[in-house]
Amino acid sequence: MRAVWLRRLLVVPAALVLDSLALGLGERESLAKDYERILHFAEEILWTDTIFGGIRFAMAGAALPFLAGRAVRLALGDFGSEAVAGAACVGLGHMRERAVASAAALEQEGPGGGAAPGDVSPARAAVESIATSFAQDVCGSLLYLNVAGADGLLAYAAAKAIGARAKHAEPSNARFGVVPGGLGIALGWLPSRAGALAVCAAAQAPTLTLYAKARRDAMAHPSPNAGIVLAAFAHALGIGLGADTVPGPGPSRYRVGTQVAAATVDIRRALALAERAAVLMAFWLMAADAGLWLLAQRRPRVCAGRPPARRPSPP
Repeated sequence: MRAVWLRRLLVVPAALVLDSLALGLGERESLAKDYERILHFAEEILWTDTIFGGIRFAMAGAALPFLAGRAVRLALGDFGSEAVAGAACVGLGHMRERAVASAAALEQEGPGGGAAPGDVSPARAAVESIATSFAQDVCGSLLYLNVAGADGLLAYAAAKAIGARAKHAEPSNARFGVVPGGLGIALGWLPSRAGALAVCAAAQAPTLTLYAKARRDAMAHPSPNAGIVLAAFAHALGIGLGADTVPGPGPSRYRVGTQVAAATVDIRRALALAERAAVLMAFWLMAADAGLWLLAQRRPRVCAGRPPARRPSPP
């Protein structure tokens, strides 16, 4: 029993360390492209614009990560499989490399490179990418790794890819994408809110005030999960993310945060904020594991101190 709780306590920091050391940007993109090819092959075979077709596609797409998780567990054990799955799925190192590369490219363009007029801003797009990656890849992976182990983490990663592949908004996937897209939204509900709370707690401002502002902006945002995270980053950094609603057939976007345009320096600020929030999220999960372990240790003592129940005497 003690070994189980010790493993749960150490697997989150182990995943963060291995994420920074084991896989770089090229390896991650190679794994993602390989899995995308598998999903494309499965979609071509199983596609029918029906709900049942979407269910078959989701099950087929999740089969390979499930079998891979089982194989790694047999080879490396519980802790080894969870650490390897965390190194493959936790995207903090991936997010850091992309953000640093974007900031360096914009800094070479000059002072105005990250503050382009209008809604089309490379700096704003980079900050939004950091926010969504932090919620989906970092917070979601750490949360499901801690709660459900390697199998749960790989299932969550598969659900994200499957939901992105079978987009419900496309006319050809009106029914095919209902189940895959709904599964991704359901699994991302808790990580997005936990990530927004961690961002607000890691910012240099009152946590509850920032979180209340993020929730207020998220209510008007079309995305049920991305809106609250974007709003948390926007208010924590004091900038505006997204764009005002534009009439027309294209997708509408909503502005959250303030009216201050994002600049190149905000990319590095957002990255530092995401890293602090990731460490804070890891500490929260470790504290929850430690608290549950103490409760599990205390419960047998409480039960042992109670007198045994007496059986009623027969009449």
